[in-house]
Amino acid sequence: MKDPIPMPYAVRLLAVLLVPVLAACAPPPPDFRAEADVVIVGEVHGTPGHHARQAQIAAELQPATIVFEQISGSQTARLNGLMRTETDPVVIARALDWDNSGWPGFGFYYDIMRAAPNAQIIGGGAARSDVRLARQQGAAEALGTQQAARFGVDLPLPPSERAAREQAQVDAHCGAIPANLAAGFVEAQRYRDAVLAQTVLLARERVNGGTVLLITGNGHARVDYGVPALLSVADPTIDVFSIGQVGPGDTTPFNDVHIGPLPSTIDLCEGFAS
Repeated sequence: MKDPIPMPYAVRLLAVLLVPVLAACAPPPPDFRAEADVVIVGEVHGTPGHHARQAQIAAELQPATIVFEQISGSQTARLNGLMRTETDPVVIARALDWDNSGWPGFGFYYDIMRAAPNAQIIGGGAARSDVRLARQQGAAEALGTQQAARFGVDLPLPPSERAAREQAQVDAHCGAIPANLAAGFVEAQRYRDAVLAQTVLLARERVNGGTVLLITGNGHARVDYGVPALLSVADPTIDVFSIGQVGPGDTTPFNDVHIGPLPSTIDLCEGFAS
């Protein structure tokens, strides 16, 4: 058998040179965030890298509205006014009594707001008294009949899902809550999810369907039963894309996830010790 005819050197050289050129001309992968009506970015509260990525995404998306779990609805009007007239985050934080809010430093969230300066800011945090009611009497009771049905919160959880979610609450609180109280914490979480979903829908109405960015904890951003799931119940036509930011070994489901070590200064069980 004759040896195969060698490819002329010039042809081979051209082929090698064309590979990177063709690769560069290939269409980029779709940016599902840009196509979504609602983009949710989770966090481990107080993790600098997580908040920096949230600010980066806000800068890239330039959403019409940003909903913050960390801000209450009652603070919305005042905060938007302060953001128009005040540039010192320390002054804004003091006006919001941020030091007594229980959240990480206001500067983390201020950077996100400034990354999209034309976005409306809307507080999605539930009132503590209402969360307490949900924990004691159920999420449906705290929401009211109409809103509970809107988000499917009036339906009882299947026993296996309730058991898994109760255990997740015990784990999230580092075993500091007795197992017999876990059901109430599940109801409180369902209520917070519904309030955030409700606020996102309100935000879309305010900006006539513009993109909404939700900044929240990973537990609310999860796609199986967090805010994305409740939004799909309330309005299946809304396109939601959820991004999680977690530590190694965390298998919480999201549409996209960034996994990395948490800073040694972050103690997820701090404050739960007896």
